Amino acid sequence: MVKYNISKQKKRTISPWRLRIYLDEGILNKSRQKTKFFNTKAEAKNFIYNGMEDLIKNIDMPKDTLSSIYKKEYLPHRDMLVERGELRQRSLTTEKGHFNNYILPVVGDIQLATLSRKHVAKLIDYCKAKKRHGSFLTTKSIINIIKSLSPFCKWCRKHEYINTHPTEDHGLKETKIKKTWCPTVHEVNLLIDNTERPRDKFMFFLMASTGIDTHEAQALQKNDFDIMHGVLNINKGWDNENHVMGRTKTEYRDRKINLDQAIIKTYIDHLKEVPEETEFVFPADNNMNKPVGYSVLNDALKKAYTRANIHWNDGRAGNQLHALRHFAISLYTQKKMDLVKLKELVGHSKLSTLTQDTYTHNITEERDKLPKTNSLLTFK
Repeated sequence: MVKYNISKQKKRTISPWRLRIYLDEGILNKSRQKTKFFNTKAEAKNFIYNGMEDLIKNIDMPKDTLSSIYKKEYLPHRDMLVERGELRQRSLTTEKGHFNNYILPVVGDIQLATLSRKHVAKLIDYCKAKKRHGSFLTTKSIINIIKSLSPFCKWCRKHEYINTHPTEDHGLKETKIKKTWCPTVHEVNLLIDNTERPRDKFMFFLMASTGIDTHEAQALQKNDFDIMHGVLNINKGWDNENHVMGRTKTEYRDRKINLDQAIIKTYIDHLKEVPEETEFVFPADNNMNKPVGYSVLNDALKKAYTRANIHWNDGRAGNQLHALRHFAISLYTQKKMDLVKLKELVGHSKLSTLTQDTYTHNITEERDKLPKTNSLLTFK
């Protein structure tokens, strides 16, 4: 973006009015500038309209910017690969999200010819400091963001928009990610018993019993529960960043879950406490048109940990709310549930995810006493 500034230099007796024109390259505060002096302010303003091209002819103007090329040429190219089956739609969606949420805000809408390794380094530093849901982005997350930028840079280099590949040799080494902590049956029952609010208590019970994700539980509405047939319909999710209703993470997440009688009975009792004017099963306290917020649920779970005398950060990395989903999937896995059915039940896209050690730890000691369903959880 070209900007200009006119100011009077008090120490100059000849041509005191200074016109400074500079090319801004985003939030990196990097700019190239040219300066010219005039006798009057009117002359400087007149030059802006008549002589601008001569002054900036040696400045490399940003005709092909990061966002314009990405949206107008690169994305149509990737869409074509999706249609051919050479690229998954989920991969393209991830690339778009990384570009909008991380890449563009950090490096700015700069000219592609200036995109360098320094910009990638700035992106990495930003990602390390950026907080998401109360925890720092992991090295794995940063690597995935760089991987989203890498094919774009490769494409730009092929079409001569940039001369180098700035994501090469970024110095990050992929590390082994720690398994998300999975609580035991006894610990989950303690957490539910020690949750103060009935609304939060039922949500934690439902998540641990069915394996639905937090954003899916937030988005639940009364018409999603088919009590007559004992079915829960999952077809949407709550966007906690933009505070709007959206789709589930992938098309695989749209599913139906069979509910046992314990959940149905608990749900009917819970509805008696929910105001009739709201459609949400778990409405917010201050707004009946929105569900309870993520931070409110996280705080409620922390307090339940304290009351249950379970240490919140006792070497248990990961999202504690998401651990309830891991708990449910782990129980189904330990009960030798058919993996194809389990994949459909929890909304996973690949069977390989269910065969990893992620869902087979910390509850092995409970294996012999697992019932036919997840109704071993208690709700008081």
